Order: sequence, then C-alpha cells, then structure tokens
Amino acid sequence: AGHLATMKMLISDGTYADYQWFTILINPTFQTHNVNNVVETMTNNGRMAYNDFPTNAQGDGFKYPATSVNHLFEGGIIIGTSATKVISNIRNAAGTQDADFLSRQIYQLVSPGIVSNQDGSTVYSDSSAPVANRLGLRVNQYSYEFSDPAHDDYVIVRYDIRNLTATAISGLYIGQFFDWDIANYATNRTGYDATRSLAYAWDANTPTAPYIGMRALDTAAGVRGLINTASIVLDRPAKWSWVSGGTSASTVGPGDIHSVISSGPYTIAAGQVQQVAFASIGAGNLATLQTNADAAKAKWVQIRGTLGVDETGGAVPQSYSLEQNYPNPFNPSTIIKFQTPQTGRVTLKVYDVLGREVATLVNGVVAAGHHDISFEATNLSSGVYFYTLKGDTFTRTLKMVLMR
Repeated sequence: AGHLATMKMLISDGTYADYQWFTILINPTFQTHNVNNVVETMTNNGRMAYNDFPTNAQGDGFKYPATSVNHLFEGGIIIGTSATKVISNIRNAAGTQDADFLSRQIYQLVSPGIVSNQDGSTVYSDSSAPVANRLGLRVNQYSYEFSDPAHDDYVIVRYDIRNLTATAISGLYIGQFFDWDIANYATNRTGYDATRSLAYAWDANTPTAPYIGMRALDTAAGVRGLINTASIVLDRPAKWSWVSGGTSASTVGPGDIHSVISSGPYTIAAGQVQQVAFASIGAGNLATLQTNADAAKAKWVQIRGTLGVDETGGAVPQSYSLEQNYPNPFNPSTIIKFQTPQTGRVTLKVYDVLGREVATLVNGVVAAGHHDISFEATNLSSGVYFYTLKGDTFTRTLKMVLMR
C-alpha cells in the first residue's frame, strides 16, 4: 500500500549548513490516466477520482477536456445480489465511505500499454466487507485510454469478477457511482439514452460546460439519477435498489446530482469469471457525446474479441466452436460464445435473412481460448438473423431471433 514518507535533506557548503524537509508518496495506490482528452484517477480498491475522500488531495478527479477543472467529487463501484449482500467503496450514511474492497497492490499504469495507449490494472477482493454483506469475490480491474483522434474522448474500465466461493453466485449486479460537480453543481442534471445504455450529466445553466457520459458497454440494467440532499438515503439497501431497480428513475435535476449505472444480472459459477465493462466519456454537447459513446462501444467489441475471457486456468480448446446465442429469442442484447484453439485472425459477423451484413462483432487477431461477445440489436427490427464465425479453416453459421 502507498504511504507518505517524510525525509530530511542536509545541505552544507563550507561554513554554511541548512536542511529541508520534504514528503514523497511511496508505492502510490492511485494513478491518473492522462494521454487523451480525459483525465481520470483510478485507485487500487476500485474508487475513481480521488484516493482520500473527502479531502480529495490524492488524485485529479475527472477532467474534460484535460486542461479544464475537475468535474467529479467521488466515484466508485457497487456489487450486490440482494439488499444485504451488497458491497461498495462509496459514501455511506455515516458520511464516510464503505471500505469493502481490500487490495495489496498498487495501481499500475503503463504507457504505452498492450491493449491501449495507456493500460491500467489492479486486483482487489471483498474480504474487508462485513461478513453479513460479503459475497466472496475477487475483482481484476483494467482500464484503457486511447490517444488516436477517433477514440480520445473516453476511458474504458473493465472488471473481471471471479467467484471465490464453492457455489454459484446468482442475480449479481455491478454498477458505477458518480457524484458529478459540473460547473455549478447546484444546476446539474442527469439524462439517459436507452438506445445506447448511456447515462449522462450536464450543467443546465452553463452552455460551455461539458456533457459527461457513463456507458454500460455490456447493456445497462439500472440507471439512477439522485439529488444530494440532507434526506438522501445512502445505506446498503438503497445502493442495492440503485443497481437493480431498472432505468425509470434515470432523469433528475437541476440540483447536486449523483448518477449510477449498472449491468446484470449475472450468474457466476464457482471459480468462474464474469467480465463487465463501462466507459466514462466526455464531449462538448449531447450529439458529440453519443458519437463518442458509439466509438467506446466499438472499441470494447474489438477489445473483447482479442481477450480470452476464460481465466480459470483450464486447458486451451482443441478446436474451433461456435455456440448458440443466449438468450434466444432476445431483446435487444444477447451473448455469443465461441472458442479458438490458437491465436489467429477470426471474424464474427451478423447477417439478415437477405444475406446483408448488419454487424461486425469481431474482425482481427484473437487469443486462443473461450470468448463471450455481446451483441446489441438496438437499431434492428424484429426477425431472424444469422451469425457466422470464420477462422483459419473453420466456418459455422447459426440462427438467432430478435423479438421485440
């Protein structure tokens, strides 16, 4: 863990002698993405913006554009399966933060990274949560920031959630919480674009202030806008309702707002991993924010196609395979699973009944292993569609049904 070290430097020159005290941070538990138009601090226990709430001296918050002031007072995650089995690292009814996640690592930031221009990573578990609330999870967190012009307005955060228990964990939701302070925090608003699973916040009275977006890259299950007043409820049952309660309470303001976005529900078998991702996005207006959100989604699809998401240590598949999507029929999203026996180039495309290509889900080199790809058919009409996996000497096509 990081800690402050105070050191004394002695200075001497002939008959002159003096000293200077200074403080340095050793093994910092937070790092800041800073290679594109978004500046955002990540911590080793899953918090965002700052490492030392409520002082907020360790970190840079969230800035968009990068040269502007901070717009985020507090950020973190909520994971739960019920009103009691819920864990978080955000503000609670006592005015402090829940401290349910324990990490023994620093937050590593590498530039350039393997996946992006700046890769971040850490690992934490819920072992410091109260026993009554604990789920038995370990989270490998990764963050990605890109500097090319088409993708320089967002940060992607990926969570690989491993079930450390001996039984399946069902009905799990994971969400991100943000306390935005955009320009005049007293006139902030929240909105929601359901076609993109995109929650957003802006200042109603400051046209020059940015729009800030939060996209659930694997489809939103819950979106909640909250007004921070003396009567706001910040206990665990409230946090559970935020992530599991749907999207009907997504728009609030003007006021001092909080925003929550979640994905789920997921079932994680004993020892297995569920992968979920979100994007934090900036723009000058709503239309550009939507464009940037689409770029983040496209990038996540590309990233997922290159990752072997089965990190259980099992054997590498011996052959290609393509599984039936689930759920099927679906509306509007479904998961397509395939496996590859070796690292190599594959394509996964979706076609309508006339044979016209309607989506490219994977087109590039992927690692050997098991892959789960999310397909969102938000802009497609009901009907029969076909998806085709091609790799090396393998080609297979399966049918799926979109039913609205």
